[in-house]
Amino acid sequence: MSVINYIKDILKQGFRDLVRDVGEDINEVVSRRLNRFKKQIFREFIGLSFILMAIGFLSIALIFFLVEYLGFDKTLSFLIIGVIILIIGILIKLIK
Repeated sequence: MSVINYIKDILKQGFRDLVRDVGEDINEVVSRRLNRFKKQIFREFIGLSFILMAIGFLSIALIFFLVEYLGFDKTLSFLIIGVIILIIGILIKLIK
């Protein structure tokens, strides 16, 4: 009986080592992919932040242009900018 128990213990240990090694490999692959995904999300977020800031500054500049140089009323200027941004948003939504 002790030989059978010894063989059984060896097989258990081998199976545990195999499962542990496979688990470590899976963990390593998942960790690398998550890090790559985090970097990609961070780049996308930074890019989108800069684009949104640029849209904000360009909108303010266009409002000042409409008010100061073309003599539009402030309300009309904000309406025009809002409509332009809405149209751009709808076009982007339709393209995707």
